[in-house]
Amino acid sequence: MTKSTSILLAEDDPDDCFIFQEALCEIPIATSLTIIHDGVELLHLLEYKESENWPSILFLDLNMPRLNGMECMEAISKNEKLQLLKVIILSTAFPPGVVDQLLQFGARQCIKKPGDFNTLVALINDALAITEENQEVIF
Repeated sequence: MTKSTSILLAEDDPDDCFIFQEALCEIPIATSLTIIHDGVELLHLLEYKESENWPSILFLDLNMPRLNGMECMEAISKNEKLQLLKVIILSTAFPPGVVDQLLQFGARQCIKKPGDFNTLVALINDALAITEENQEVIF
């Protein structure tokens, strides 16, 4: 039996959540998806889970309520345990200097949300393929 790749999506927009779920259905990698809707919920979930139960990859929206993606990445970077997470930032736009700061905080990639569904499928597939190749980094 093939182990599924555990994905955590931190995204506040219901439409973006739906599209992400639909894109996962098009990918030839077995996945399980958990969705949370704000940064406070994200950090609470991660801080109380044992590392062996963490997601294989976290897709983190930059613009969320309560704590945004930048604030979440800063908190993750300050927590030695959470620094092991593979985080990919998703956003409709990246203001100047933000990508560099996110990468310094430990984000693996910063991806602009594409307007095209097939491009989104390809981006997620590529991110998951890289994660699968480097699975030992997480655990």
